[in-house]
Amino acid sequence: MKKRIKVATALSACALCLVMAGGAAYAIAPSVEAASEDVHASEQAAQETYDSAFAEAYVDSAKLLALDGVDELGNAISFASGSPSITGAPAQHATQAQTATTQTADAASEASAMPEEATTLPADTLEIFGNVIPYAESTESKRAPDRTAGLWLGSDSTTDGSWGYFIGHHPGVFNCVMYLEEGDQITVCDSAGHEQAYTVFNIYDVPDDTQWGQISSEVTSHGESIVLQTCCGDHESYRIVEAAAV
Repeated sequence: MKKRIKVATALSACALCLVMAGGAAYAIAPSVEAASEDVHASEQAAQETYDSAFAEAYVDSAKLLALDGVDELGNAISFASGSPSITGAPAQHATQAQTATTQTADAASEASAMPEEATTLPADTLEIFGNVIPYAESTESKRAPDRTAGLWLGSDSTTDGSWGYFIGHHPGVFNCVMYLEEGDQITVCDSAGHEQAYTVFNIYDVPDDTQWGQISSEVTSHGESIVLQTCCGDHESYRIVEAAAV
């Protein structure tokens, strides 16, 4: 009888331990989840701080060089007058054609009044339709930077005979990518300060679940070239633009 009581007491003690351990685990689980969320929020805040600082540094550079740029919503900003003024991202080729003569005359006037180096793009930028878009390192990131374009894969070097893959938001800094057509030019000023013009030769849309392996052989087989990717705005597909060195 005493042995039975001892066994029953031992079993009760074990059951109590299991209940207490389960309660402790239940109490810890939310804390771990909260900690994970805090880490994610901290990483996101750090990325946003970096993007913001990068964009501000670019704006300061653009003001100094009296170049055009874009804000975080993809609107074109002109710094040539000394103070930024939003003019809107390019909507179509007709608009560009209407302003081409005026821009050419203005550029000629500014070129005669400005030092030669003022016409050079800042390093780490893309120029599309006169919009100067900064880009940051964004290797295999799950999303593009919020306030700049991102170099997702490859190299930004304009002299290595290879390719670079750039991503950007639409709506956002890559709004103008949606208006590119075959034959249009894109200029890259790489991290070393070297500029290269690229001519668009291929444009197509792919489903948003497309994997890198499905397009890699196509987009990496054109020597000195660049690839631009942005959302089509339909939540279903991406626009891919390929351009090769002139």
